[in-house]
Amino acid sequence: MTDTMRALVLEGHGALDRLRLRDDYPKPTAIPGHVVIKVRATSFNYHDIFTTRGMPGIKIPFPVVIGLDLAG
Repeated sequence: MTDTMRALVLEGHGALDRLRLRDDYPKPTAIPGHVVIKVRATSFNYHDIFTTRGMPGIKIPFPVVIGLDLAG
């Protein structure tokens, strides 16, 4: 079993060129009160475009794995 996963990663606010498809992103680990889900498919929707561009008043820690809709 590998300690990395494939992920669409947002490196900072801006245009779509701030997104990177990575095959070596570290897998998350569960912390108290949270779970980790194995995801088989995800989408990039309009909310993700808002997130990429930046939304006033909403702070996001970078880098961040993007994609709200998922299936496991």
